[in-house]
Amino acid sequence: MHLAGKGAADLDDIELNLLRDAASDIAYTAKEYVTLREMLADISPPTEKEFRKKFSRYYKLNAAGLTDEWKDAYFALLLSFRERMPDKPHRVALQKLFQIKRPKGDTALQFSFVSKLVSMLDERQPIFDENVRRYFGLGPPSLVALTEFRILGFDQNLAEIRRRYDAWSDDNRFVALLRDLQAKNSDLAKCDPVRICDFLVWKVVEKHSRILEQN
Repeated sequence: MHLAGKGAADLDDIELNLLRDAASDIAYTAKEYVTLREMLADISPPTEKEFRKKFSRYYKLNAAGLTDEWKDAYFALLLSFRERMPDKPHRVALQKLFQIKRPKGDTALQFSFVSKLVSMLDERQPIFDENVRRYFGLGPPSLVALTEFRILGFDQNLAEIRRRYDAWSDDNRFVALLRDLQAKNSDLAKCDPVRICDFLVWKVVEKHSRILEQN
């Protein structure tokens, strides 16, 4: 993600104000995230258990009905990719994890968790989860049974998120917001702008979902 800063054609005032309003609420999210990144940088057998616990809580891994076999394979991939990232990490992880059955005996492509795995290692990669999907109005990857076709749809969703984040970074007002956040918060200063975009999107959706529930 570049931070050139040009015009304002791709980010209207309504959206910008939503992001500005969310900016005051992302400090804790960033702090936990940076802690995970720092733990991963120095991970060793004695610290792996605590890292897995914190990662699982942060990304709600334990609430997804996944087997211990799947979670073991997931973290094994994370550590493997840390040593050597494959050319197409999302695709590699999705294909490997898809082979492991869920408790009810079927299999599933875990797009959200795979995006979080890859993005933990490469901050230039955006996260794709329910909040990001809802914010941008993206449909879930195609329900057609063909696995490769669904992965292609996921790749296209990631590309659209990256396109939108790049468009934001071409807006001087958004660049100023990012720089102000990073200047005032040491944890955000350690985060790539792409991840800060994810944090802002999460908070916009969370805040306005609560408002809708109250009305």
